[in-house]
Amino acid sequence: MKEIKTKPFKNKVTISGEIYSKDESINYIPFPLAGFDVRSYREQKDLNEEAVFDEIRIIRFNDEDVLDNLEIGDRVLIKGEAQSRNYKTTHPLDNDLIQNAVDLYTNFFQEGELPTEKQPTSRIKQPISWDKLFEYNLIDEIPTDSIIREDGQRERTDTQSYIYRVDYNGEVFKETEHTAFEVIAHDITKLDEVLDPLSGDQNTITYHGRISRPPSFDVVEGNQFAKVTVQSFVEYFLPDEKRFVFFNFFVWGKNAEIILAELDEGDMVRFTGRIQSRVIERTIRLKKKNAAGKTKRKKITVNEITREVSIVKMAKISSKASS
Repeated sequence: MKEIKTKPFKNKVTISGEIYSKDESINYIPFPLAGFDVRSYREQKDLNEEAVFDEIRIIRFNDEDVLDNLEIGDRVLIKGEAQSRNYKTTHPLDNDLIQNAVDLYTNFFQEGELPTEKQPTSRIKQPISWDKLFEYNLIDEIPTDSIIREDGQRERTDTQSYIYRVDYNGEVFKETEHTAFEVIAHDITKLDEVLDPLSGDQNTITYHGRISRPPSFDVVEGNQFAKVTVQSFVEYFLPDEKRFVFFNFFVWGKNAEIILAELDEGDMVRFTGRIQSRVIERTIRLKKKNAAGKTKRKKITVNEITREVSIVKMAKISSKASS
């Protein structure tokens, strides 16, 4: 792999597309925040092909007029940077035994200690420590859908997707953790020209950063595939706040072998590519009591959109340049 000398961190996105959805109003956090979604169309080899697009979430700060100035159907050119944002979704607790175990544990202690490594506060819930419940024989087994296993180890699978948390009142919640991948818009330009399907929309990201975990490698339908997560910074908030961004990058074929052989956790890299969207199906288990007091359980499938970067060019940043 080519090794270069350049700045260790960079995060630049240029993307065009058609607005297909936008927020109903401005949010204040406390400064103004608005968002909208664009479809960025990929290049078509011929006009008989079905159009393929990527759905990208755009975020705009400190612009109270942006939602009034943009309409669904407008074509826009965005220049900005990538952002990753973690959030949680709360789901109904479908196992009363866990709530009962937490209540019994709390009753053992005069000061109402909860079975967590850190005690919850009025603002922050904490994950249940299964080991503490086992210590008093309050549970027989860890729920099969819990990410946290014995000794506090985390193991996420298709069936283990929930974290059981407790608030400071001792109430148990089931939560799923998610990451939103977005583009912070520094500049927004309306486009008058009609899209040429044979050229497609602009969609490029130039990203310098540090590999945050060992690259993963797989063979999918006979094709080699590598995926790597890279940490950089969001420049928009500097110098007031040094906010990290973690983005996932993937590559196929021979380049997948190169990533596996030549890159490791901690290495500095420069990747250029395009942001792609992908739909993930998740199964959520719901529990509800009817008028007769009987509990009914059902599973529903929800679709979530994740975003990652298809690598077009890659290089390793020399340690001297990144020091």
